[in-house]
Amino acid sequence: MSLRSPIDFEELIKDHPDEQILRAGMFAELDIVSLYEQLAVMTEDINIKRTFLDIVKVEKIHLNKFKALLLKKTKNKK
Repeated sequence: MSLRSPIDFEELIKDHPDEQILRAGMFAELDIVSLYEQLAVMTEDINIKRTFLDIVKVEKIHLNKFKALLLKKTKNKK
């Protein structure tokens, strides 16, 4: 099974490609954090719930890494 990306990558690289790529990564992390949090709420199995919430913590680290890179990138342009 192949997932189609909602992002037009050819269009993405035209204007400030690094910043746009970082933003795309941030949006992907936010989407998966939201999904995993929703799934954690839906289950009554504490082991499944904990697993999803542990993974959410890691995904938020990824999000913060993208955010830090984006802030650094935009500060360097000023």
